[in-house]
Amino acid sequence: MATRSISHLSATSGSAALHSVQTIWGAMCAMARARSTRRLLAEMDSRLLADIGASRGDAQMEAARPFWDTASRRR
Repeated sequence: MATRSISHLSATSGSAALHSVQTIWGAMCAMARARSTRRLLAEMDSRLLADIGASRGDAQMEAARPFWDTASRRR
């Protein structure tokens, strides 16, 4: 009985560790995506900004956000 409990605990701990790694990896990917898209947004000209419905000020404000700030700021 003790062996079964220990193996169950190990499997549960492994699952929790895997979930933690997946969560961290997902957050890192989101930060990399934010950095890349904000850099591209900063490089857009007025015509491209108009195509996506953004003003130059909106684009500059979004591009200035730090890469780790991935929360949505939609209105």
